[in-house]
Amino acid sequence: MSSKFIERKTVAEYLTDAIAHSGKTQKLISQEMGYDNPNIITILKQGLTPVPLKKSRPIC
Repeated sequence: MSSKFIERKTVAEYLTDAIAHSGKTQKLISQEMGYDNPNIITILKQGLTPVPLKKSRPIC
């Protein structure tokens, strides 16, 4: 039996990677999500608050 591990990322880790590869600024992403302050993206990336379900579609 082989031992294979699936690398699982937290939502915060996934967001950090996705934003880094998106070519968009945190300001633009926050505006697209309906937030006035781009600091929310940093808070989401740090895992300090969960991504609200109603904001999951815009962030995708």
